[in-house]
Amino acid sequence: MNYIEQENILNQPENVFNKPNLLIDTLNQNSLSVKATKIYFILLRDILKQNVEEFKTRNLYTSESSLVKIMGVKNRAGMKNILQEIRNYYITFIHKFRTKDGKLKEKEVGTGLITKFSIDKKGKQSVRVEFDDDLINEILRLYISDDEKIKLFYTELDLGGLMNLKSSNSIRLYEIFKYHLAGHKNQYKDFTEKEIRKKLGIENKYTSINDFNTYVIKKSLEEINKNVPLFIKLIKIVRPNTKDNQTDDRIYKFKVKKISSNLLSFSNFIEFIRTSNKTIECKYRSIDYKLYAFSDFSKLNDESKKFIGIDSELFDISIKNKNLWKIDKSGKNTTKLVSNSIWKLLYSEYLKNPEKFLFNHNLTKDELDEFKKNI
Repeated sequence: MNYIEQENILNQPENVFNKPNLLIDTLNQNSLSVKATKIYFILLRDILKQNVEEFKTRNLYTSESSLVKIMGVKNRAGMKNILQEIRNYYITFIHKFRTKDGKLKEKEVGTGLITKFSIDKKGKQSVRVEFDDDLINEILRLYISDDEKIKLFYTELDLGGLMNLKSSNSIRLYEIFKYHLAGHKNQYKDFTEKEIRKKLGIENKYTSINDFNTYVIKKSLEEINKNVPLFIKLIKIVRPNTKDNQTDDRIYKFKVKKISSNLLSFSNFIEFIRTSNKTIECKYRSIDYKLYAFSDFSKLNDESKKFIGIDSELFDISIKNKNLWKIDKSGKNTTKLVSNSIWKLLYSEYLKNPEKFLFNHNLTKDELDEFKKNI
């Protein structure tokens, strides 16, 4: 094997994790607890930051305190249990290679995520983790010095945002959508229900389609949109055995958009609008809506107070909710479902053209910049 002689295997900042696609293709996150998954991300990131000679030893040394601090594990026994869980996990991947006569062949390789670990009582490098030789060699084999080609074999994940995800389904879907985005700014992607269940390892869970849509799809997308620089929108669910879908499996149609670092996340966008002290208008399904997003009740005029229909004491409580959209003519409150749809519609408008969005809604760049300073 020819190793690339450079300072780092992958030169990446602390908050970025370039995950090998072979692990995204094969690793079933639901077989690991959320804490174990996140710890493994950190271990894999750190070994990829080593220089080549260190990397070839397959060993990573770190401190128990750093891992405990990151994950909130209370004691050594807790850390030992997590590392044991990672060691017990087994994956298979397809290894492609050429024979001496130039023929391309494949073979299935089985390996653990790590093979050994030890925890010493003291020391800055008290935790030693040994990675499987087959896995390390495969990662190095895929590494190519050409940055453009690296994108074919690695998916860049936002480690800081990923650490805020609370469910295995959210983590797994984030990886999958980011993997399929593959450097594009946005993309439309379809998955069948069976494909999603298989990728998440939940073939026999959430058997009710309502539970699957609510607790897997909807909940995961909300968590992803809130915490990582990715905006995923479920456009449509196509029912089986219909004109548009002649199979016996539901089709989920998604739109995925990468959020630039200088754009607001979905949750920060909502907060910016809510605290802007502006009346925002939006047309949704041919109905005009208004959001009275004032952070200070005293700034409302009498007409606005009457329209909102709540006194100042209740206003401070109600303003924390997201469903303050009201039908323009009647003043009737929207449902939470309609409210969320309006927020997504506005956010899509913002992502398409931020400057135009600000102008259309009587907002200024100075207001936006001031808000960003306090995030």
